Amino acid sequence: MAALYTWDDELRRTRADHNIAALLNERSELDTSELRRLRSAARDARALVDLMASDAVRPLARSALTDRDIFGTVHLAGDEPADPAETDEAWARVREGTVALREAMRSDLGLPTMADDD
Repeated sequence: MAALYTWDDELRRTRADHNIAALLNERSELDTSELRRLRSAARDARALVDLMASDAVRPLARSALTDRDIFGTVHLAGDEPADPAETDEAWARVREGTVALREAMRSDLGLPTMADDD
């Protein structure tokens, strides 16, 4: 979860930079090296999830990575400004997947559900 949250922070920052550049009619450069580093850290963490997590958690962890990859590639990497409504919808999918994963992990551990504060 920590690796996903760190990746999310960078995606949020990149999205904000991209939006500001679009408002100023400028082109923003995507820091692909940092996003790749964070994606790699999340994939490394997922290897432990794949080894130890339940059948309910593993596919949610896989989807969490895939959703972030798609968000970064489709909604942040293009030359043209992304449609804000589509970007918002894609980010909502990322967040919903994160909450579903967190709650499945908490359930496996016998912990109560947690309110989403993001």
